[in-house]
Amino acid sequence: MFARTGRYATASLFLISILFFFYTCMIKKTDADAYTRKYNQKKNTSQSIQSCYQLREGVCKDIWLSEENKSRLHYRIKSDFSKLTLSPREEKVDIIESLYQIKGWIQEKLYQEGPAMRQQLRYFEADHGLYSYLPQTFVTENVSISLYRLQGIELPQICYPKDAFLKGVAREAFFTISGKNPIFQAKQFQASLTRAPL
Repeated sequence: MFARTGRYATASLFLISILFFFYTCMIKKTDADAYTRKYNQKKNTSQSIQSCYQLREGVCKDIWLSEENKSRLHYRIKSDFSKLTLSPREEKVDIIESLYQIKGWIQEKLYQEGPAMRQQLRYFEADHGLYSYLPQTFVTENVSISLYRLQGIELPQICYPKDAFLKGVAREAFFTISGKNPIFQAKQFQASLTRAPL
């Protein structure tokens, strides 16, 4: 009697399991239609996302780069104000900052001269520039550039024109940071040697 009841219970459980499997695992037309509607709605929403921006004042960007000799070079870009823009592009977001009234310091090298540490740096000023976060690039036009050799390894807060050994104006200047080798270029640079470098 128990054997017969056990067989009925097993057969009933087996049938209920099969029905449950078909009910939960089979894709119904209504489910497929609902998925298609949600997918298209999400696709249309992501394509309609607009750029957003943020206005900022007193911007200062400090970038540190490690050299092979274990020293660290310091780049600093200051701007009176800027507009940071985030623009969706397919699967990523472009982040570009428009900087205004720019001053920049770029340490080119640190070296020892006698017992003192010294630095060679490039100082620049421009009315406007663009800083792109990925890849890290900075572009500006009509930029005045001065080269200095100064004592110490800290970037100065102020660079006095009388201390520069080379001054000039470039139509365009840009730098890019990729890996450990930053690249700085000035196009159509017209310069004058103001004094012998120290």
